[in-house]
Amino acid sequence: MLKKISRALAPSSPAEHAAHEVAGELHRQGHEAYIVGGSVRDRLLEHVPEEVDIATSARPEEVMGIFPRTVAVGAAFGVVVVVHDELQTELATCRVL
Repeated sequence: MLKKISRALAPSSPAEHAAHEVAGELHRQGHEAYIVGGSVRDRLLEHVPEEVDIATSARPEEVMGIFPRTVAVGAAFGVVVVVHDELQTELATCRVL
């Protein structure tokens, strides 16, 4: 059963692979990072995600300091795109309610 779960969670598309690398770097830098949104639904439906979003504890300026290629698409709202392996991963800073 564990092997089946591990295979199910392993990146299955270039976009997922890039997002997992981005999330891993955020973790190494001491931030939380979670795969969220439609890609989670796609995986549950056994579809290959074409884009992956990440929710993170890192603020936009921290994200832009960690990754060399970023686009501040909505930094005022906590949204930054990271370009990794020529693929875009959207990162949103977690909000506190």
